[in-house]
Amino acid sequence: MAEDVVEPVAARIESVVGAARAVYRYGVPDGPLPDTYLLVTGSVGETSSGNLSGLADRRTASVDVKSISRSPDRRQAAREALWGSRKVVDALTDFRPAVGRATWFMDHLASYAPTPDDSLPDDVVMQAVERYTLAYQP
Repeated sequence: MAEDVVEPVAARIESVVGAARAVYRYGVPDGPLPDTYLLVTGSVGETSSGNLSGLADRRTASVDVKSISRSPDRRQAAREALWGSRKVVDALTDFRPAVGRATWFMDHLASYAPTPDDSLPDDVVMQAVERYTLAYQP
C-alpha cells in the first residue's frame, strides 16, 4: 500500500497558516467555500531502485498545493492567492515529513504565479500553485 503523502504535508501547512486558511485534502467539500483556501493533492509516485539487487527502495511522489482566492477585484484575488503560496513555501522549506521507513527533504520543483481559474462560476477566482516532490523508502 502506498503511503499517504498528502496528510503530513497538509498538517504541516495547517500548523503554519492556522485559521488564516482552510486546508483541504484531495478535493473541496460540496457547498459554499471560503473566499480563500488551500488544496493539497498528491500522487502515488514512481518506484525505483538504487541498489544492485533491483528491489524497490525509493518512491518519489508529487505534491501540489493550490492557493485559491475569490474576489470581485482581480488584483486582490491575485495578492491573496500569492499570500497563500508564500505561506506554503514557508511551511515546506526544510520539511521532512514522516512517510515510509525514511524520507528525504521535500524538493520544491515549481512555483506558478496567480492565474485566473475560469472553471469556477463565481467572482474572479485566482489560483497559485506550488509543486513539490517527496522521496521516501516505502
